Amino acid sequence: MKYGAHLPLIDVLAPMLGRPLEQIGELALVIESAEQSADRLAACAEAGPQHVFIWPLRDELRQLEPFSTSVAPRVVHA
Repeated sequence: MKYGAHLPLIDVLAPMLGRPLEQIGELALVIESAEQSADRLAACAEAGPQHVFIWPLRDELRQLEPFSTSVAPRVVHA
């Protein structure tokens, strides 16, 4: 994992969860472009999950708005 591209993992998520960065890097996190995120979530949807948790790390509205307009519609119609 290239940590420079994932500074929220270093700055926020690892300390919040009290886990070493190496363990965080092993989780199935979606921290990508809207198109990549939608593709990954659509692939996961084939497994039949009942829920997906969206966990903004900072500025919730600023992160959830693009998710609802750019990611969710691609997954629903995938």
